[in-house]
Amino acid sequence: MKRWQDNNGTSRKAWRAVAGGAGVAAALAAVLVWVSGQWGETPEAVVGIPAAGQVPASAVDDSAAQQSASAPSAGVPVKSSPAPSAGGPSAESAPAPSAGDSAANTPTPPSAAPETVERMKQALQQIKSASMPPSEAAIDGKRERLLVTRRPGMAEMRGGAFTLLAAMKEVEISHLGALDITIVEVPVGWDLDHLRQIIAEDPSVESASRDSVVQARGRVVPNDPDFGIQHNLNQSGDVDVDAPEAWAYTTGSEEVVVAVIDSGIDYSHLDLLPNLWVNSSEIANNNIDDDGNG
Repeated sequence: MKRWQDNNGTSRKAWRAVAGGAGVAAALAAVLVWVSGQWGETPEAVVGIPAAGQVPASAVDDSAAQQSASAPSAGVPVKSSPAPSAGGPSAESAPAPSAGDSAANTPTPPSAAPETVERMKQALQQIKSASMPPSEAAIDGKRERLLVTRRPGMAEMRGGAFTLLAAMKEVEISHLGALDITIVEVPVGWDLDHLRQIIAEDPSVESASRDSVVQARGRVVPNDPDFGIQHNLNQSGDVDVDAPEAWAYTTGSEEVVVAVIDSGIDYSHLDLLPNLWVNSSEIANNNIDDDGNG
């Protein structure tokens, strides 16, 4: 009964504050105090504002519900997930590559059979002792070279010719990257043709050939006194058919017949007369088609 009176007294104070013009804020505070007295709660709890140091009941309820949902029931085993590494995925989602993954992408080179290796060893001994004369392509008259091209994507045969040659101190193997050519250099006297055959047995080899020297041919100038004025054949400005360079390869052959379709030639010309082709099947000036060609 005392509590009701106290509350009613507080209520009467609130209404007097309103009537006395203390302001809406003071009246509202008084009303909250009165309501809290009815339910035994603080003013903050009445309007849903958490007091200092308190956690809202809704947050506590939500947290409890989440813990309840995630907690395993009694007797049910739970598989724990491995903790992810710092800044990266877990070991289960991104397994580390095995040691053989990178090697799996590299083609495995074939291996030479033991009898093949023995045969090549004997052949190399014969090649070394051949005592062949130096070729014109020999380097300083002391070294000979083979030029080897490879098949793309193929590794050289293990235990094959390249393996045996690389182990020989007399042999130098280099690679010309710009042209993708392997250079095999051996001393003068080796049988290069036999060595080329041995190397070509490797499945990775596309071709093997001897190095050679190509010499530019010179120029052949005829003894014609009028050659200097025939600018179409040769001139200092090189606007010509390069006849002297062509004559360096050949000056013609009696086995090659050239037919000139024109109004005629000066068959008595000194350059043409000894080179004219004569049809031996025809008799000149008898008005008969002796060879029957019409």
